[in-house]
Amino acid sequence: MRNYVFHYPHYFRYFGLTLLVLSVGILIYRFTSFGIFDLTAFCTPAAFSMVFIYFSKEKQNDERVVLLKFKALALAIPIAGLIFVLLDFSVNRTGYSIETDSWYSHSAFEYLTLALILAFAIFHFLKFRE
Repeated sequence: MRNYVFHYPHYFRYFGLTLLVLSVGILIYRFTSFGIFDLTAFCTPAAFSMVFIYFSKEKQNDERVVLLKFKALALAIPIAGLIFVLLDFSVNRTGYSIETDSWYSHSAFEYLTLALILAFAIFHFLKFRE
């Protein structure tokens, strides 16, 4: 019976790392050329790179790895949601104006990037703890 939990082969991790380096390059370029810290331009390719990195197979893929990745993702999603709720509250608490309707909201790519970075970190913490 084949394992269909992680659809990407192991070498897709390197494709994800290439996309991550590209997204960091975009962030550095936008900051040095225009003087802006553009999180959206960074998080769009970074979200796709983290999907490839997190959901690719490990070299030794067994039931333990699948369970640890699920536990890490189950922990990371609510933590990232709580972080974004607190960020939205802190940013919009004093800066909202009903006349200009200037409400700042984070993009879904920013949330996905943070959730998968947290899941990746939690997975490796759980993996090395056992």
